[in-house]
Amino acid sequence: MVGGWQEHILLKYQPHFINGIPEFTGSLSPTWHGIVSAIFSTQNIANLLHANVGFKVGDGRNIRFWTDSWLDSTTTLQLLFPRLYNLSLQQKSSLADIYNLTDTSFNLSWRKPLRPSENCMRESLIAEVQCGLIFSDGVDRKLWKFHSSGMYSTQSGCVLFDSLSATENNHSPVLLWNGYASPKVDVFIWLLLHGSLSTRSFLAERRIINYEESHCSFCCKETKTINHLFHWCPITWSLWGRFLNWFGCSGCLHKDPNQNLQEWSGLINGNFQRRAITLLCKGLYWSIWIARNRLIFESKAPDWDMIFDLTFHRLVFWLKSSVRNFSYTGSDLFRNPECIMNWTN
Repeated sequence: MVGGWQEHILLKYQPHFINGIPEFTGSLSPTWHGIVSAIFSTQNIANLLHANVGFKVGDGRNIRFWTDSWLDSTTTLQLLFPRLYNLSLQQKSSLADIYNLTDTSFNLSWRKPLRPSENCMRESLIAEVQCGLIFSDGVDRKLWKFHSSGMYSTQSGCVLFDSLSATENNHSPVLLWNGYASPKVDVFIWLLLHGSLSTRSFLAERRIINYEESHCSFCCKETKTINHLFHWCPITWSLWGRFLNWFGCSGCLHKDPNQNLQEWSGLINGNFQRRAITLLCKGLYWSIWIARNRLIFESKAPDWDMIFDLTFHRLVFWLKSSVRNFSYTGSDLFRNPECIMNWTN
């Protein structure tokens, strides 16, 4: 089944392969346009894919001589010899078309006669190939260098992309996609960390609403940015203050939601305890967002006492989804944070 789909896609779209990764040109179906856009809209992700695909040379028919990193795991002959690549008439040719693996002869064609300096480059190219080429019997194989088996898996790909995301944005995938909160809450937190929530300032910047309409729904004073809505608004800050008092500490909030998630998880030792505090922090963000939406769309003024209490019940629901024998209720947590601190499985 996979082979049939692969052949269908290759025949229909005729992608150009660079280091084993297809690059599409022309019009694509909505499905493939979405997939390609998700991968290649961020250059770092495309670079990451290219860097982690290698080749084991067999008959040389499925390896691009110039553009695949078959000779060296980190670069291509196109990058090593850019002048010769520009002069070549075989830029898309396979290794087998240019290099005879049986008698080790070359079949290189050029757009014009080579100058003496370019002939020196050609000799260097030939020496590079003859010294570095290692081939085996059978057909060419793609290797996924991120895994010791050489085989690509969705799990290894996700780990690699998560490591890139955590490095670039400092958004820890462990804190985000851990499966403890409900999926819609994790999606909401992801949007929050990337600054993509549809706050009034977000909509005003895109001219969906006027700037005069972008004031905070709670305090009606400042422009409702993400940082103001969740951290700096005196109304929402009072809710955070109540939870800090419940936890028996005082402090201030970092302006970055991701830093808050990490700092809250560092308030306590123990895997379960850190999970619970991180979920509590997520629940606070979610509760503020729900209160904001109900105020805007349903004209329901938030009852902060009820929201404070509901956050504990939501936390218990999430905890019991992963720790079946967690015996406390939301009311127990409301009365005593020691229920979390002293819990052991």
